[in-house]
Amino acid sequence: MENTASRLVGRRVRLEIGDLIRVRYPKDKFYDGEYSVGIVIETTRSPGPYTMNKMWCFKTESTHIIDVFRDEIEVLNK
Repeated sequence: MENTASRLVGRRVRLEIGDLIRVRYPKDKFYDGEYSVGIVIETTRSPGPYTMNKMWCFKTESTHIIDVFRDEIEVLNK
C-alpha cells in the first residue's frame, strides 16, 4: 500500500484521476461494509460545475460516487 500521508488534505485522501482504489462503504441500512475496487474517473477538482469523486467499479461494472467524508478509501497504486 502506498504511503497516503503525502496525499491527505486534512484527514481526507486527495484522489487523482487514474488512481486504483479500494473503498469500504459504511455498515448502515444501505451497505453492509462491503469493499469495492476500481479506478478514479472524476474528482471534485475536475472541470465542470457539477463534479464529484467517482470511480469505475470492476465488480459491478458501473460508476460509484465516492464520499471522502464517509467511505474508507485506500489508494492501491504507487
